[in-house]
Amino acid sequence: MAGPAVLRGATTVSALRWAIVAVAAVAPVLLWLSFISAPVFPYADLAVALSPLVPAGLVVRWKLDRRTAFRLLFGVAAAFALLAVVTGFGNGLTDERWSLPADGSLLWHGLNPYSTLHYVYSPQTGKLQNVEYMWEFPLTAVFAWPFADYAVPMLLCWIGMCWVLRSRFAGLFVATPFVALLAVNGFGDLAPLLLLSLAYSYSAKGWWAEYLAAGFKQFASAVAVVRRLLKRDWRGAAALTGFLIALCLPFFLWDPSAFTCEALTFQIPPGCPTQPFQPHGYAAWWGLFDINYALWVGWVVAMWPRGLLDVTRECAARMRRRHLHRSLR
Repeated sequence: MAGPAVLRGATTVSALRWAIVAVAAVAPVLLWLSFISAPVFPYADLAVALSPLVPAGLVVRWKLDRRTAFRLLFGVAAAFALLAVVTGFGNGLTDERWSLPADGSLLWHGLNPYSTLHYVYSPQTGKLQNVEYMWEFPLTAVFAWPFADYAVPMLLCWIGMCWVLRSRFAGLFVATPFVALLAVNGFGDLAPLLLLSLAYSYSAKGWWAEYLAAGFKQFASAVAVVRRLLKRDWRGAAALTGFLIALCLPFFLWDPSAFTCEALTFQIPPGCPTQPFQPHGYAAWWGLFDINYALWVGWVVAMWPRGLLDVTRECAARMRRRHLHRSLR
């Protein structure tokens, strides 16, 4: 039977591990916000987007109780979100909270959001800022139209995603201050991520959520189609692709050049009209490492960690065999 000293030592170690998990969830975000105006290295956004995998991995490595860990991380993230809402700390990372509802308003009034420039009014600054076109797929504008501040539905989407994934490894990833911060800022990625989380948590019953998510954002459509292709679901991939074509075709016919430049090629071709505040190709090259785009990388890893690990091991084994074969020639 363990003595009192051993029990106290075990309790201390357990408490220390829980504290490390909480710190690992908060520290990367605070560090990133401290250097956001002067990035320390080019892929800082990608690094902080992957950082929630650290506390999630520690929970698994130390065999901590998953339910307790989820509650701890969600509580820390909720407190962080409340701090950001009340004080404005870490807020203002994007204009999507105002621009996406504006895109919906343009569409509601019969204007093409892919070819109509508009100013975005930010209540945070009290000024008009960033003249821009819409980049996302059409359902984003449809969903965003009723809201004056897109941060409100994105916070609800974050809470919903935490609930849907609460029993999975990915739940430990999304219930972190980093993802909560993106929701507070009104990044539009939270809506399709919630829909994909629903689709992949309820098997065949969630196909409708997968279709809706694909209609929101290009990343969501890529994840959905690629997943079906990897599962050799050729008919499902073809049906989803057909749905996307049917959804986007009216906007393409409305203004082929505008839709192609904004929603498909992200302004890479020199003939495309650029956003007034960005050079050609910004969204496609440097923008791939933007904070909300990097979130998709972390979410995919958190959703299918074992599958991705198996694929990585298999690729590494093939490379070693190929290298050995060349060496023996």
